Amino acid sequence: MTLEFVKVQEGYGRLDALNRIGNQVFATNLDRRENYQPIDAPVNYPFIWTSSWFKWVQYDASIMQPLVRNVGESIGVSAQVDMLSPKDEGRFQSSVPIENMVWIENFLKGEAFNQGLTAPAWPFEPISESDENYKFGKDLYQQRCQGCHLPVISDPALLAHLTPIEYRQDGQRLQTEEKVLDLVIIPQQDIGTDPAQGNILKTRLIDTSGKEQGRTDRQTSGLGLDAVLCSLDTQQVLNNQLFESENPQNVDLINGIKMSDGGDANFALALGSTVEQTILAWYKENVISDPKLIEKLSGGRPNCLQAGQGYKARPLNGVWATAPYLHNGSVATIKDLICNTQQQRPKFVLLGDIRFDADNLGLYQAPKLQNIAKQTLATGKLYTDEGYFILDTSLGGNSNQGHSFSDEFNPALPHNKQSTGVIGEKFTDKECEAILDYLKMI
Repeated sequence: MTLEFVKVQEGYGRLDALNRIGNQVFATNLDRRENYQPIDAPVNYPFIWTSSWFKWVQYDASIMQPLVRNVGESIGVSAQVDMLSPKDEGRFQSSVPIENMVWIENFLKGEAFNQGLTAPAWPFEPISESDENYKFGKDLYQQRCQGCHLPVISDPALLAHLTPIEYRQDGQRLQTEEKVLDLVIIPQQDIGTDPAQGNILKTRLIDTSGKEQGRTDRQTSGLGLDAVLCSLDTQQVLNNQLFESENPQNVDLINGIKMSDGGDANFALALGSTVEQTILAWYKENVISDPKLIEKLSGGRPNCLQAGQGYKARPLNGVWATAPYLHNGSVATIKDLICNTQQQRPKFVLLGDIRFDADNLGLYQAPKLQNIAKQTLATGKLYTDEGYFILDTSLGGNSNQGHSFSDEFNPALPHNKQSTGVIGEKFTDKECEAILDYLKMI
């Protein structure tokens, strides 16, 4: 992609993954430049341990089925998929090695919960569970973090959050055999973090329709979307938005939503359908028709998609090793994230320096960085003389606001009535030290 189409520079360790996938699939592969979207919502590369057990993946909790997630990402990084051949002559055939996708996913997942890829252990001097600071930090976690991020992985109480996926299909209520971790999804207006990534699947539209240009010999066919998907009951969603905003009701998932071509197709459903049909083409090419085998390959989950529900709060096992923080990587350390209010966080973040700040838990930030960054950006440069990227959090897509522990928090009010982005009481210096110590060890 040429520079003029990048509105927000990504820098090291970040990628506007959803928009780049959409551009590859619906602009490049489909040869329709009108479907191109400028790069404007970069996200930090996520850590993948435990992810195979999540009910929803992606920062915006938008995809349910592991195979659809992995095949979609493969197509997004230029795996070949035929989207232009006639429908009965190999359309949607691809180079994606689906058997490898399934093997990798199963390996990372493991035979049982937390038996696959696990979080890295704190590599420095351990803190004993009998340490007073550790115990104080544990209490703080349970009081201020656990409501969203759930009990820690080692806590048996977490198992209560492993539940089957429930959905409606053909008028019946069904559920999956396997239980998955049902994470808390926080509405963007409550968590207050940058909205750009969460808005992509909600607002981006895709043209997959055929074109009539006045002459039969100049007509072009549509992409040929023809898949049955799973998504939220739009009637329930609309009722909550218009009539039940103060007391929203649970929204069902419906497996049986027909997707077809359109001039303004929803990006989430268009992508889900394209990936589904790519997988079905692989089944056909490899003569796979056994429903039980197909269910195993798909991870035993329906192809459910949702958009605009908010950002998911995942368990914090190994969080010390996952800097920078927030979904867009706009906060360098855990200390900056939870011990400073959102107004106190550094405006500029340096990406690319691999040194670790063991005291503040995150990326090492050079002394006098704020002055250096300001002077460097004033010259039109985005990188320091050492080659490190300067992330400017004042830009849309890069905001470091939200997820703030602050004196503005009012314990008498529900979260959706707090000041924007304020989620809890401010940590004192002693509390900050304790919670940082505890987060090192979970």
